[in-house]
Amino acid sequence: MNFAQVLRDSRQLGGLTQSQLSTRSGITQSVISAYERGRREPGAETFLMLIEAAGLDFIIRVPKNTYQHPTLPDSAQTRALVKHRQRILDLVAEHHASNVRIFGSVARGEAKPDSDIDILVDFGPNTGLFTIIALQNQLSELLHFPIDLGDPKSLKPHVQPSVKKDVQPL
Repeated sequence: MNFAQVLRDSRQLGGLTQSQLSTRSGITQSVISAYERGRREPGAETFLMLIEAAGLDFIIRVPKNTYQHPTLPDSAQTRALVKHRQRILDLVAEHHASNVRIFGSVARGEAKPDSDIDILVDFGPNTGLFTIIALQNQLSELLHFPIDLGDPKSLKPHVQPSVKKDVQPL
């Protein structure tokens, strides 16, 4: 369905001719005709005004999950990551790290409402403990979830296989 069809259907549902809609809206009949044939496209404000002049309301409903991460299963944690993705990347870069990845329950699709978010980043060679803690706290504050933050070089050998199996890019 396109703007032309919606406009035409709205006018007809309102029981109006193009001339009557023109009188109500103050837009010439020839312009309304061009809109309805798809030869011109009204701006958003004009479109809404024409719908209202036809006696109707135009309501847009956006589903809760309009965007999903391409690889992470849907969860409250994933939605927070998607919503704040750019800020996360910026914070990580500000703390001299890169290559943000998600692993654990969020990556496996097993996250519960109180699950933490396991994040793996590559820290620079001279990154200190206080920098890592500061980043972890800032991410937790931003996302409103507890954060486990690690570098692949610091993973214990027995944990590495499961992390490698789960890991997903942000």
